[in-house]
Amino acid sequence: MTFALQLEFISRLVLGIYALLDLFLMIAFRLLAWRFAEPLRRSVAGFRHILLVGDGPEIAEIARTLEAYETRGTRLFGFVRVQSGPLEALPEGLTRSYPTVTLAELPDLLRRQVIDEVIFAVAKRTWKN
Repeated sequence: MTFALQLEFISRLVLGIYALLDLFLMIAFRLLAWRFAEPLRRSVAGFRHILLVGDGPEIAEIARTLEAYETRGTRLFGFVRVQSGPLEALPEGLTRSYPTVTLAELPDLLRRQVIDEVIFAVAKRTWKN
């Protein structure tokens, strides 16, 4: 600042006021950026659609977790059933209903809808020697 204005003398009071003003503006910018970052990101980037693949009870926990973090830009699109046969009940505790497709219907779904991520829900196994 002193070089740009070609000043030979600058008071400590002016430098102190400048430093405090800079600190205040930096804090205000951080608070505003934190407040408006999520709506701005959502309006510009949209949602990332996630497809959940699996038949077991593991999908319930994953689906509830994905719904809880929808404000972060991830949205559960639906479920893909791996095995044929009678449809088991969809996970309880979800706020919306989601489409359920089979593996045979998956190529058609991918032609119609952009899916950003696929999560495979598999059962935990304990291995014994």
